[in-house]
Amino acid sequence: MHEKACKENPLNKENEAMTDKELDQAVEPKTEAVNETAPEETSVKAAKKETKEPPTEGQLTKVYNSFREQLAAEEQVDIMIPPTQLYPEGSNMPICLNGVTYTIPVGIKFEKGVPKSIYAVWEDSYNMDREARMKMKKVLTGVISVG
Repeated sequence: MHEKACKENPLNKENEAMTDKELDQAVEPKTEAVNETAPEETSVKAAKKETKEPPTEGQLTKVYNSFREQLAAEEQVDIMIPPTQLYPEGSNMPICLNGVTYTIPVGIKFEKGVPKSIYAVWEDSYNMDREARMKMKKVLTGVISVG
């Protein structure tokens, strides 16, 4: 079907008659010299604008603390992380968002224990893990294993 649509496209017929050079010129973007400086000077200036210094440790700490304050100001919600094979009861599960890590004991319910966005990160991860396990179970159902 795709081949038929391509063959019937009138633009394709026009392009067949064009030479490679004409096609290149038609597709190539038109640029005009706006700046009278030498090309080397322009590229050096552009490179300097593109090159940014990495943030300092103080800047990173400021951003980190600002985000921690945002999390602390959020609505706090209940959380209870059910035990899994990877995180059995009694272990701790780290939940990290933008560098801020909450370490939550598994199997214990905490009322108003975490910010809503931290809960959302855990819930999304938990649901994706559960969905993947169900898909694997469907695939492996009926498979004979010899061990």
